Amino acid sequence: MRVLARRIGKHQILTYASAIAFQLLIALVALVLFGLALLGTLGRETVWTEQLAPFVQERFTGVTYLAIDSTVERIFSHDTLFLLGFALALAVWEVSGAVRAAMGGLNKIYESEEVRPVWLRFAISLGLAVSTTVCIVGAGLLATIGRHTHSVPGPVAVGGSWIFAIVLLGSATWLLLRFAPAAPSSSRWVSTGSLLVIVAWVLASIGFRYYVTSVASYRSAIGNLAAVLTLTSYLYVSAIIFLTGAELDELARQEADDGEPSPFDLGAFFGRRKQRRAPRGRRSASGSKAAKPS
Repeated sequence: MRVLARRIGKHQILTYASAIAFQLLIALVALVLFGLALLGTLGRETVWTEQLAPFVQERFTGVTYLAIDSTVERIFSHDTLFLLGFALALAVWEVSGAVRAAMGGLNKIYESEEVRPVWLRFAISLGLAVSTTVCIVGAGLLATIGRHTHSVPGPVAVGGSWIFAIVLLGSATWLLLRFAPAAPSSSRWVSTGSLLVIVAWVLASIGFRYYVTSVASYRSAIGNLAAVLTLTSYLYVSAIIFLTGAELDELARQEADDGEPSPFDLGAFFGRRKQRRAPRGRRSASGSKAAKPS
């Protein structure tokens, strides 16, 4: 752990995580605007009035709720097609900024020099922004829909939705670790990092959801400020988890190259377990005893 802590300081993980979180915070505002404009375009305003508005009303002061509700109604009453395009373009651009910040952090972690031209970096960041946004938003929708599905039994719906959500999160993480850095690691180490990131991020998300729904109170001015700070902290922690997972990947790879066993090499760990569980066969020629002469 001391080696990991030194590498986190050396590669400025916290600095890059701050840049990623800032970009994601602005992108989240654009995504919320896009979602509301999409509801207005599809004529599904009841999603706000029947599902989202009661949740907001219970947790915020009356003045704050009226301001939010008035803003949403104004969005529904205006030309949502233009707003839809503007919000989507803004969200993709801000997420691509977070991807470019991740590019810098991953290049630091892998200690590789950025040699790609600017136009290629922007093209890759825009492509990753679209693909990862689809995966992450889809994962969030699946995790939410699973709790409100009545056509299948509750445990089956929740379990199935979470499985597909985790697959989407793994896809987003794999895409970033594979294509964002200038010199990415092999698929083995990318897969290991994706698993570590997903597990840590799911645990952090569960803790964040519990705090937001069961502990935090926003029915005061200080509570409203705490809501922004809580969201920012969650994005910051998520960025730290992502970059730390990549750092663990690289540390395990370097130790494997040096011939040292690493606790973070999950592939080798499961390989060793498989070897221990394998049935004993005949000894090899080099290890067999010599046959006794008749």
